[in-house]
Order: sequence, then structure tokens, then C-alpha cells
Amino acid sequence: MENRSFDHMLGWMKKSVNPAINGVTGKECNPVSTKPADPEKSICFSDDAEFVDPDPGHSFEAVEQQVFGSGSLPSMTGFVEQALSMSPNLSETVMKGFRPESVPAYAALVSEFAVFDRWFSSIPGPTQPNRLFVYSATSHGSTSHVKKQLASGYPQKTIFDSVHENGLDFGVYFQNIPTTMFYRNMRKLKYIFKFHQYDLKFKKDARKGKLPSLTVIEPSYFDLKGMPANDDHPSHDVANGQRLVKEVYETLRASPQWNETLLVITYDEHGGFFDHVKTPYVNVPNPDGNSGPAPSFFKFDRLGVRVPTIMVSPWIKKGTVMSGPQGPTPNSEFEHSSIPATIKKMFNLSSNFLTHRDAWAGTFEQVVGQLSSPRTDCPVTLPDVVPLRKTEAKEDSSLSEFQGEAVQLAAVLNGDHFLSSYPDEMSKKMSVREAHGYVKGAVSRFVRASKEAIKLGAEESAIVDMRSSLTTRKIRPCPSINPGCVSTNPRSSSFAFPLEIPANSLDNAIQRLKEAILETQKNPKIQIVEDTPDGQYLQAEFDGGFGRDVVEFLVKGDLASYRCMATKVTYLYPFTTALGNSQGQEERMKKITDQLGWYAPSFEAMD
Repeated sequence: MENRSFDHMLGWMKKSVNPAINGVTGKECNPVSTKPADPEKSICFSDDAEFVDPDPGHSFEAVEQQVFGSGSLPSMTGFVEQALSMSPNLSETVMKGFRPESVPAYAALVSEFAVFDRWFSSIPGPTQPNRLFVYSATSHGSTSHVKKQLASGYPQKTIFDSVHENGLDFGVYFQNIPTTMFYRNMRKLKYIFKFHQYDLKFKKDARKGKLPSLTVIEPSYFDLKGMPANDDHPSHDVANGQRLVKEVYETLRASPQWNETLLVITYDEHGGFFDHVKTPYVNVPNPDGNSGPAPSFFKFDRLGVRVPTIMVSPWIKKGTVMSGPQGPTPNSEFEHSSIPATIKKMFNLSSNFLTHRDAWAGTFEQVVGQLSSPRTDCPVTLPDVVPLRKTEAKEDSSLSEFQGEAVQLAAVLNGDHFLSSYPDEMSKKMSVREAHGYVKGAVSRFVRASKEAIKLGAEESAIVDMRSSLTTRKIRPCPSINPGCVSTNPRSSSFAFPLEIPANSLDNAIQRLKEAILETQKNPKIQIVEDTPDGQYLQAEFDGGFGRDVVEFLVKGDLASYRCMATKVTYLYPFTTALGNSQGQEERMKKITDQLGWYAPSFEAMD
């Protein structure tokens, strides 16, 4: 899950759920300024967090100010001051926590199972470096989001590699894009069948008792109407994250594997929200000798801010509070590297530790070691969840930094990173809705190409190196339609992700397409129908938002790829960029696909 501190999510559970939790009392305050000469004015922690918008600061530099204030030791007094440096509206936002009734799934799990109230993010910095620590115990020297490195893939060994080496299975169940592919090794052909679409496979595998030894669930990162994000990243509604947790828990509770399950719920980093527990800064080992970039040259020798971590199993005593590890060293702490360290220990992996950090991090196997038999009184369901956001998802808004990184990864998988500055510019121009479509299509194409490579006998250690022209099967560049043509679709010269042709339409797919166009569009005209080396090609024209639209279909086997372009575009003085109508094009294309009853193929259909 994304960008929330312990006090922000779970701090108030000390008052009404379990007084043993190191949470908040309401007396925790931060000064408006940490400089001694400034007047003493403070903002204290409150319990009225609801829908949080915008996103507080959580860069390496921002976290340093939040943790240290103007001093040289961690004081946790700089959250308000740092928030004010970004926006006057943020100062109270970062000092608010959720009441237990606002996060009912967590309240129930904390009461019934175990909460860790001394679990820290691995570095005092943003999302990706901390995510990298979760499965590799290092960020390979990154303290920020290094786009070039994210695109090429981080080279370090992961716990997935160790699990695989020891003959055990793992699986990643994702909703938009598997961000575990930021590790380069995870793009290899030998792992391609380890990735599963959450909504199609997770419940089915759990019901059959076929979940892998190590199962990772990635939430939805793109906030859409009717399909909201559930990763808890501001400004997403945490109620949707609660629904995801409820669904996962209830699925596992009903699974025949329940008595063999330990569910770990944690957050990458604190997201700029206040936490009162001082971050450890002494005797924290550097993972691998790497240092961060200038100007700080961070040595990775202190941890980040405390984050919510809950563990669930029928082997856990009710109301357990874990406040620190039992080793392996006197100063070991629970942090994200504890996950690979514990997996190595619980599965008795013969592989070496990944880095010095997971060799040092506390392990948590003792949380399931206190009972002689599994409990039979665990709740079958969790409480219902009430939305906290009063409005619909802002799917036409611009992308967050993390969403932009997901687009960068998708561009690599799709081969578009070879086009000069294309991925970066593309992510800046995309809306959330457009990015979701692009990301989903890119993942599907990469997986299909990888599976085709396996069929052709490629080495399992190989990674499919995509090129845009190979993945999109381009027939004609946009100007061949009209010399002044500019596509209103960001995939201007590419075919969009394909439609799956049902068996009863395979013999007459082109005819069905012609009929659907003629029946659903205004003033349609079929222009070209021909066979090409890449498949059967159809080109048609009909009324669009700006003059006429040209639509192209390419039918090959049981797939129909398509794109839609404008033959006339409007320039609005003094701008030189064409005024587009991509939403209108999508609506017109939807009429065609609805008429046909053809839909984008599922990830699992690509086996």
C-alpha cells in the first residue's frame, strides 16, 4: 500500500482498540517553525482525517526536514514546517489521523490479529527506493525516482530469485501493472508465467488452494470512475483500500490454505504524514556499499519514518502488539528488509542473504509461533466500508509522480522508450484514464510477446526487447491518411491494444467490423479492405469531432487491433498543438465494440 504513516492510519487505535499500541493521545504537536528565534505556535495531532487531497511532501529532502526540523538529531518536529513550505493548506492535513471507525477493516484486524508498532520504512525517502527494499533489501543507491534506472530495470538479486532457486513457487497478482518489473530480473522469460491478473485469478487460485508459497498482491494505482484506485496513495480514497483488504482477507479466510497463511499488510513509506516515533539512525548497516547521489551522498545508514504494518494468521494470538524484534543483533529493527529476511528463515532457503541489510533486519516468524494449533474463532468477514470521498474519481486529472513512473515502465515493456523523449512527454500529457489504458495494453503486449518467445525456444534468462514497430504492427503512418493529419490519440501511429474475436466471428471478422461501423457511425464509408502480410486490413471513415475520423482495423488470428485518427484538426491561436477529441474517438470506438460484443483480451487469455 502507498504513502501513509503509522500514526495517520493506526495511531488512534491506542485509545479505543488496544491501549498497548504505541499510538497517539492528541498531545502530540509540531511547531509552525522549528527555528528557536521564531514565535511558538503549534498544530497538534487530531482524529478528523477523511479524504486527503493534495499529496504531502515525501522526497528525501522533505523527509529530512520532517524528521530533523532544524536540529541534528531526529525530533519528528518538522512535519508542519515542511508542509507549510509547500502549501498553507497542508499544515493541518499532515497532523490528522483516521478514527478507527473510518478504517474498519484495519480496526478489526488489529483487534483480532497482530499490529507492528515499530516497523519503519527502509530509507527516509519516497516510494520507489522503499519498494525496492521490500523484495531486494536495497535500492541500489537510489534515494529518489531515477527514471533511467527504473526504465532499464534495477539489477540486484531479489527474494523472488532466491525462492525460485530453492524450488518454491511465487506469484504476483496485479491490477494495472506489476511494478515488481522495476527489477530487471522479473522481466525474464522464466518468470513471465508468475504474473496474474488479480480480478481473474486470485480468488480462483485461493478457492482451489493453489496460491503460491510467496504471493504478492499489487493494488490498483489508477483512479477511475467505476474502478477506483485502492492503493491508498493520496488523493485516493482509503475506503477503497479498506475494501481491497476486506476482499483479500475474506478470500483467504475461505481458502483451504487458510491454516497455512500469513498475510502481511504494509506501506512503502509515510507519505509526508506525521508520526511521533523517532526514526532509528545509529548502527543501521549500508546494504551493499552504494551511496546516494549528490549533494547528500546518503550512506543508507538510517531508516525512514514508521509505517502501518498488520499481520494476519490463524496462528496469531488475538490482540498481539509487536514492538520490536528479538534479533539478530541488539539494535535490529523491523523494516522492509525484514520481509526477505523472514522469507529466507521461514522457508529455510539455502541462498545467501541478499544484502547486509536483510542480514541485520529483525525477522517476524515468532508472530505465528505462540500457539500450538490454529485458531478456529477468526472472523469469516470484516466490517462493511463506507466511502470517505464525496465525489467521483478525477480520471481526467494529470498523473502523480508514481503513476508517471508506471507509464515509464509500460513504455519500456511496449518498446516506446526507443522514441526520443517519448515516454516522459507522453506521461506528462496523459490523463489518469488514458494512462490506465496505455499501461494495461503495454503489459498485455509484453506478456504475449514473451510467451511467443518461449514457444519459439528462447532462453529462459532472456528478456524480450520490444520495439514500437514490432509491438504495434503499424501499417501506415498518420500522414498517409492525410498530409495534415494529427491523431487525437496519444498513440498516434500505433494500433491500440487488441480486441479478442470470439470463435463464432473468426470466419467473418472483417464483415462483422464493416457492419458494426455502418450501423453505429454517422455518414460512414468503407475505404479499404485488403490482405497484408500482417493480417486483414480495414480502413473506414465517418463523422468525428473535427471533420472526419479515419479508423483502421488489423485482424490476425483471434485478435483485432485498431486505431482512430482525425483527418482534420483544429489549431487554437496562439497554440501550435492541435485541439484533439480523443474522448470523442473513444466513445465512437466504444459504440463499435459494443455492437460487436468484442472486448480486450484478458491477461490470462494470453497463455
